[in-house]
Amino acid sequence: MTRRAIDLGYGWTKFSTGDVSRTDERMDVQVDTFQSVPFPKPVFVDTSGMARGPRLWQVRVDGFDYCVSDAPAMVAPNALHRVRGENYVTTSQYEVCMAAAVKAMDVTRLDVLVVGTPVGNYEQARAALVERFGQGISFDERRVEIGSLRVIVQPVGGLIWHFLSTQRARAIEGVDRLLVDVGYGTLDWVVAKGLVVNPSCSGSASYGVSSFLDDAYREVRGGAPGIEQGSTLMEGLDRLLVRGNELFYRGRTWQRQDFAGIVEARAQQAVQLILSKVGDTGTLRSVVLMGGGAPLLQSALAKALKPIDVEVIANARYANIKGFQAIAQRP
Repeated sequence: MTRRAIDLGYGWTKFSTGDVSRTDERMDVQVDTFQSVPFPKPVFVDTSGMARGPRLWQVRVDGFDYCVSDAPAMVAPNALHRVRGENYVTTSQYEVCMAAAVKAMDVTRLDVLVVGTPVGNYEQARAALVERFGQGISFDERRVEIGSLRVIVQPVGGLIWHFLSTQRARAIEGVDRLLVDVGYGTLDWVVAKGLVVNPSCSGSASYGVSSFLDDAYREVRGGAPGIEQGSTLMEGLDRLLVRGNELFYRGRTWQRQDFAGIVEARAQQAVQLILSKVGDTGTLRSVVLMGGGAPLLQSALAKALKPIDVEVIANARYANIKGFQAIAQRP
């Protein structure tokens, strides 16, 4: 049986290309990723071989040809448009990214496909996904049938992978934890006892990585709003805030410390919002922090919830998709 998973967010589309592998030392899942920004096929891409260029995936959906890439700022129009909002799963952009991921898997049928969705609109998104892709997905004048589509609250995937990969699966059972997933567009948090989600204490908000980038963009642009943000600058700011890579812009080299105050203020706002919804944190055994933007909230969470342990998942960016694949392989 072919069982795969897709974690399709506003920022990145991550997808599994193989089953969970196990050795005596570790577990892992082979995954791939591209940015969730479809664009027209570029006229020219440098294939001289002088340097590693961006990777491109091409797919035809509803009669139109699209590309996605791991570095669209290098090959796509500068003013790329990212679709956000609660209706994201119903958009053509979402469908193109889904189709590109399935095409890249190189399968003729998916017996099980696990996908994730934010916490805040889980029920609506789940219904829309099942209606739209429950039987299969069409692209390139062909169709890949889907036997069973499972929709999971995103942070649960990260929780499962964190404890499976550290060989502590039994430690999940019956324990209260706060799961925090810092995605590109959305900050999701879940209070769960084991794998059972408490929806009254869980939620989503627009405190993802993009909100930090908007603040940083205004800083480097001298207060100018980010209405038509250039994708090259935004990618540079993303690498700076999340990974610490310095950025050269308009004659100045910017360091992560230049944005320390901005990041701290935004992170404190996000954490206070989470705590206002969670309520009493006294029963929490730990906080499990995941997502590509995990470093942005780590310090603020640790300070606000001390002495509760904040566990940052190793390679937090891929925690959800690897957990989804583990779920896909369950009977």
